[in-house]
Amino acid sequence: MPHKDSSFISRLPVELLLAVKESIGDCDLRTHVCFYNTCRRVAALYDRDGENIWELLCRHVGLGLLHEETRHREEISWKKIAFDCIAEDGFCSHPLCGTRRLTENARSMQEAIRKWGMKFLDSGKAYKPDSRLQGVIINPVFEHIGFQLGHPLQMQFPTEDDAFLHCDDIPGYPQARRTLCKHPIAYRSFATFPPLRWMTLLISPALEYDLLNHSGVTVYDIELDLRADLDRSLTVIDLQELLEGTFRHDIFMPEANGMEILNYTTVRKLWEISRWDGFEQDDEDPYQFWAKFSPLDDATDDEEAQSDADAA
Repeated sequence: MPHKDSSFISRLPVELLLAVKESIGDCDLRTHVCFYNTCRRVAALYDRDGENIWELLCRHVGLGLLHEETRHREEISWKKIAFDCIAEDGFCSHPLCGTRRLTENARSMQEAIRKWGMKFLDSGKAYKPDSRLQGVIINPVFEHIGFQLGHPLQMQFPTEDDAFLHCDDIPGYPQARRTLCKHPIAYRSFATFPPLRWMTLLISPALEYDLLNHSGVTVYDIELDLRADLDRSLTVIDLQELLEGTFRHDIFMPEANGMEILNYTTVRKLWEISRWDGFEQDDEDPYQFWAKFSPLDDATDDEEAQSDADAA
């Protein structure tokens, strides 16, 4: 709620307050929220624009609705989304969240607007299928999402706490892990720029995820589908298909034998030996994306090398 009208700001002419409001950029959601809260007169300037202003401000910084929210879109308050994100996360110091995430999202949205226009932004709708849609910007936050390992008491019921943000490869942030579900700026961020109405994420033919969100597929939408599959049992055929895909080249060494590979009986087991490196757009189908992985040992070696370099 805005503060009582006892501050210096509340005594300024309304014309000056309006000029200050208009001077704040569309990509500065945090400042808009903070300015709204200064006094009731300022709040009234925003309230006369209704929900539309908050939807536009959220989308300018790459924040969208979750898939489940689009089912009752008319009940959603963009103002509440904006205020909750800033209250819970606006001053977060994690390098994948807070102001840094908003700034990077906004930069990616501006690049998408430059390349594909503002229609997807102004209408509040995600980009529709278009064969020209090559070279979309993929949110780098995916390169820093991991899943908890070895949840013996929850193997059949993955919880929201499974997914976390890590900074393992960012110097200066050792062990900076945060539960993803507690960071709305990160999980509400669009998966791609421009935001896509639907997309397919493939790990292998056995692990294929079709995402749909009329507001734009978000980080949370993808994480939710992956999390639901964590403790799915992998058949011999599933493993064979994995070996024909990204895991053969990125994770398993050519000399890996069949008995070793058969130890990976669930999707969660695969996360024990690999790190997600985001995904890349298919050359032929612009709405199909292939997940990328790197061996966890290689990631650890890189971090140790970086630590040695910093020490030197």
